[in-house]
Amino acid sequence: MGYQISSYCRIYNSKLWLNGKQSLISNVEPERLADKLFEELELFYPKFYKMDKISKLGLVASEMVLKGHNLPSLDSMAMILSNCSSCDITDQHYWELSKNRPSPSVFVYTLPNIVIGEICIRHNIRGETLFFITPDFSATHLHNQVIMMMNYSSVACLAGWIEVQSENVDILLYLVSEVNNEKRLAHSKKNIQKLYELWKS
Repeated sequence: MGYQISSYCRIYNSKLWLNGKQSLISNVEPERLADKLFEELELFYPKFYKMDKISKLGLVASEMVLKGHNLPSLDSMAMILSNCSSCDITDQHYWELSKNRPSPSVFVYTLPNIVIGEICIRHNIRGETLFFITPDFSATHLHNQVIMMMNYSSVACLAGWIEVQSENVDILLYLVSEVNNEKRLAHSKKNIQKLYELWKS
């Protein structure tokens, strides 16, 4: 029995892929993308509107990936995320605000791993978590880190890439578990790279 990708969500600017199905997120400005997806999912989570852009998009992507899954013990569910710009978009926003009056509610999001915290709070995930800053997307890095985490202490892992800038959104989030289902993708470097490159299709 090997590790498999149980579900995935790929968001690249105005395009969305969810478990093999593609849709176009139309009639929405980049700044409203997270809110648009949140509304379409018909979620009720008042805290959402206080989050920064990275946390909002990470949360809606996690909602899509985890929906309908009977999750294992949440104490043994891990999360590994990465990007290349950290939380630069929020840092810039906070810097502009601080010229007049610093905002504590924005300052809390000037750490890249806060998106992990928001997802964990929302889904009550209590396992090991890691956030990496890497020069570029690396299927090899993600694959190796997930395998290490799964072999060590976890029965499932939410993993991926979440790069968010002012005009660009580049997200791949996927759930890995130990299952034996021929319809699911094997958790391999090749398949992770293939999912990331969906935006080219």
